[in-house]
Amino acid sequence: MDSSSADFAPAMVGKAALVVGAAMLVAFGVLFRRRQKPGAIGGPISAAKAYWLSFAIYLWFVVCPVVGGEPTAPSSLRLPLLVVGASMWLRGAVEMVMLYGTKTWRPPLGIAHDILTIILLLAMVAAGVVGSVGLVWSPMAMAMAMLTVVVLASLVLEIVHARTFFAVVGTGTVGDDGVWFADDDDPRFIAINRRTRRGNVALSVPTGLFVALWLYS
Repeated sequence: MDSSSADFAPAMVGKAALVVGAAMLVAFGVLFRRRQKPGAIGGPISAAKAYWLSFAIYLWFVVCPVVGGEPTAPSSLRLPLLVVGASMWLRGAVEMVMLYGTKTWRPPLGIAHDILTIILLLAMVAAGVVGSVGLVWSPMAMAMAMLTVVVLASLVLEIVHARTFFAVVGTGTVGDDGVWFADDDDPRFIAINRRTRRGNVALSVPTGLFVALWLYS
């Protein structure tokens, strides 16, 4: 069996994961927003925030690990994405415990993790590019570089979201009555939701383009 045949199965699994993951997270966003009614733990969530939550999970938890695990991609570009994916899966586990278990999650914790992830990603990309003198900038490599920029932008945007939300609710995220999401009907969150909608559009377009190119590569 040649190398192309050996790589075919993992590539097809990865592409299937991108498609199935996108469909599942669209459904998740719709159902989660319906579930988050007044009185629900965490409080109501706006349409913009429900979309952002689904998009961020898809980008960080699905796209990064899938693309980072692609054996035919340049290691200097895929390994940083793989590390981001692993970091987010670890954070997700901790965050779920702190949200639904101890009920002690605060936005600054997420901001700190985002900053550390950005530093790690930039350091790995810089080291990889410097160490890959012979890197061939194929269409796949250029697409992965574009994805890396999108991931960085998403982390910066998540920091902005968390900071502005924390400025409004403060320590109101903790305890049994903690508020975790911006609501459509709460005037405190009008500017936050408007900014979130703009960010959703700005990041969804290049991410969708990347996924389409990856599926047809």
